[in-house]
Amino acid sequence: MKHLFEPAEHISAKASINDILAEVKNSITAKNILIITTLLCLVGLATACENKITDVNDYQKNGGDEQSDLSLVGTKWKFVGFFDVEKNTLKELEPKKCEECYTLEFYYDSRQTQKYYFQGKIATNLIDGEYSANESATSFEVVKLGRTQMITPYSHEEDEYFDTFWEVRAFELTESKLKLFFNEKKNYYLFAEVEK
Repeated sequence: MKHLFEPAEHISAKASINDILAEVKNSITAKNILIITTLLCLVGLATACENKITDVNDYQKNGGDEQSDLSLVGTKWKFVGFFDVEKNTLKELEPKKCEECYTLEFYYDSRQTQKYYFQGKIATNLIDGEYSANESATSFEVVKLGRTQMITPYSHEEDEYFDTFWEVRAFELTESKLKLFFNEKKNYYLFAEVEK
C-alpha cells in the first residue's frame, strides 16, 4: 500500500501533477471527508450546548450576577411589531403568517464567557448577539450583533428589524410581553412570549 506523503526521494522526477492528484484523490474519499466533517460538527455542537444556559435555575446555580437581568434568561419571544408610542400604532413586518419568523431567545453562558446572548430568526436569516441588561434599571444594550445575509423578498423588513437593534436602550417585561425600547422610548419592539 502506498502512503500519500512519501519522502521526496521516492517521487519520480517524471511524475506529473495529474499523477499526484490521482494519488491524492484515491486516498481521500468523499466518505472520509463526510465522516470527519460530521465528527467535527458534533464536537462543536456538544461544546456549544454544554455552555448554554437557558433555564433560570441553572443560571442561579452557576453564579449568575444579581445586578444583571436574569428574567430574560431562558425566555423565547415572537415579534409582534414596532410600536409607535406617540401615534399609538403598530407596524407589523412581512411575512405575518410565519410562526418561526421574527423569534428571539435569551440565554446566559456561565461556563466560558459569562455573558448574556440572544439568538433568533428573522424572516429567512438568523440573528444573534450579546447584550447587557439591568433589571432594576430596566436598561438594555446590544453589545454585539450579527446575522446571516441571504437576499430574500423580505430583505427590507429584515434590515429594519436588524438595524434598529443597535438603538435599543431599555426594556419592559410583563407576564407575556417584552418591550425593547429605542428612540428615547418613543418606539419599541413588541414581543409576545412563546411557550417552550
